[in-house]
Amino acid sequence: MWITKMLLKKKPYSVSQPYLFLARRSTQPALGINGGGLRASGSVTLERVILRGNTATAGGGAWLLGATLRNVLVAGNVASTGGGLWINGDPILEQSTIAGNRGTHGPALYVNFGTVILRNSIVWGNRSPSDVGSSQLAANDANLASFFSLDHTLAEESPLAGGLVFNPLFAAPVAAADAPSAEGDYTLHFLSPAIDAGDDALAAGHTVDLAGQPRFTGTVDLGAYESSTPVADPPLTLTEQSGSFTFNHELSGNTFSLTATGATSILCRTRRRMGFPRRRRRFLRRDH
Repeated sequence: MWITKMLLKKKPYSVSQPYLFLARRSTQPALGINGGGLRASGSVTLERVILRGNTATAGGGAWLLGATLRNVLVAGNVASTGGGLWINGDPILEQSTIAGNRGTHGPALYVNFGTVILRNSIVWGNRSPSDVGSSQLAANDANLASFFSLDHTLAEESPLAGGLVFNPLFAAPVAAADAPSAEGDYTLHFLSPAIDAGDDALAAGHTVDLAGQPRFTGTVDLGAYESSTPVADPPLTLTEQSGSFTFNHELSGNTFSLTATGATSILCRTRRRMGFPRRRRRFLRRDH
């Protein structure tokens, strides 16, 4: 679903089913109107919404005066201030992804007033034009701790406490330098460390992700999309190993024992070194 313009004002408003795609809208700076994809004030709840490929002076994806965002993707937007979002008030962002946005001040998110709470979310790959180690989160004061509260949130280049720092490994992200762009796949690669990295308690009430898939397939993931990757087998863990023994180079009379969990059987092989001919290698593996 494509919407070229949305203005929400004064009264409570909720967007949920099915998700909205607010994309490819350009707000002309000369009009003095901010919010490339969305401009809203009051008690606004955005759930399962995509804001991407928009341009504005402030708030490339959205310009918000108080809001709650759940399962929202903000990607590929451009603005001088708040490449992804410009916010005033005390909004809450849950299970959301802000990625690939571009802006001089706060390429991901800029807070003018209030405190933004980010839970189980991802802020990654947003860039300023200089692209030199600047924080992706910004506010109208240098003390960012007064404007942001991170809880189980992955925030690249963030000086804030409580944030996680590791590459979420999106499936096919688009670089911020290519914004504005409505392209890119921000689901999680099956090797992403963001899988099962969330807090289930913070995701209470979330039954589906942005794509409408079940939100809980194990421990909740970070970001707008839940991985459908099955929970991995439990790791092989050695619980008991044999004591030291004298190794017979003829490969006879060598006895040792070990106990492990997470495997139905254990295969051991040997390898001889220190000038002796190589015969077999010893290692431990899970035998399926």
